[in-house]
Amino acid sequence: MPPRSLSGAGTGDTGCYPELAEDLGVFGAISIAMAEAPTLEAAAAAALRKTLELLHLDSGKVYLLDMESQKWVLAAAMTSDLAAQDPQVQTLCACMAAPLFTGRQLLGFLYVTSRREEGFSEVRKALLRAVGAQIGLFVENERLREAAQRAEALATLIQEMHHRIKNNLQTVADLLSLEMSTSPSPAARKSLRDSISRIKSIAAVHELLSLEQLRLTDITELARQVCDISLSHLVRPDRLVTADIYGPAIYLPSKQATALALAMNELIGNALEHAFSLSGRDGRLTIVTAQDGAQVTIAISDNGRGLPPDFDLVSRRGLGLQIAQTLVEKDLAGTLRLENNPSGGVRATLTFYK
Repeated sequence: MPPRSLSGAGTGDTGCYPELAEDLGVFGAISIAMAEAPTLEAAAAAALRKTLELLHLDSGKVYLLDMESQKWVLAAAMTSDLAAQDPQVQTLCACMAAPLFTGRQLLGFLYVTSRREEGFSEVRKALLRAVGAQIGLFVENERLREAAQRAEALATLIQEMHHRIKNNLQTVADLLSLEMSTSPSPAARKSLRDSISRIKSIAAVHELLSLEQLRLTDITELARQVCDISLSHLVRPDRLVTADIYGPAIYLPSKQATALALAMNELIGNALEHAFSLSGRDGRLTIVTAQDGAQVTIAISDNGRGLPPDFDLVSRRGLGLQIAQTLVEKDLAGTLRLENNPSGGVRATLTFYK
């Protein structure tokens, strides 16, 4: 018995088509051809060429859907070598379009023509639909891979941007430190010291963003860095102040994280300046971060002398508390509450929503 023909040509019977092993060979050859192509358009052309060659078809085209314009774009078009040599190439008997469908989205279609009088049998149609699905799957995978590469490149660019911003802020802080060291005025030195602490708190946000793949900042880790900055710049040499930070990782976008870093810097600085002014008393700060759904709470407590009995946040507040309250209420759309701890000291509570 003679071997089956791939196209059924010469048999006079449209039921003579490739068996399973031959079908797998077609799919394998098309897959290899697409995988070796350098671009998506070249892969479409390679798949079309193999389809025409292995299924003995005369011409074909591959159209892909442009995801941005949602228009069909011709990715490949060709005529088989045998058909190109035949002057009757324009005489067509049958044509067929197979969708490039992945099960989730129509990505294009494969259009092929044949001059064979028997046209396309149901078996041949099924095979071409399977080839279309195979090309569609490759197109989807290739687009996902390209999107992943673009996302990775963008993430790297963003990380580098945050790293440079952090370095620039550090340079500004160093210049202010130099100016502070040469200033004869205690008030000017204090003002410069406060500004340095604020700048470095902003730099801490960008430093964390430069290390994270996500465009988010862990505010519990941010609290540690802001606290370290304040302790190193604002604590008097004759004071010993320690800090403890507790809480889970809570992630915020950079805009919220920056506002929070500045607010925490002002509240920590306020505690270091006023809570521990009694001579000979060591200080302790405790920062607790918590999240309940979308609500975030930051509690900053000290073991200092506490608030005076007539304290009012609205009427009695310095520049640091004004800055902190403005950041919390305007930038974070939250609330700030200051109160005395039952065990002594002050607790500042920031509450806002992610």
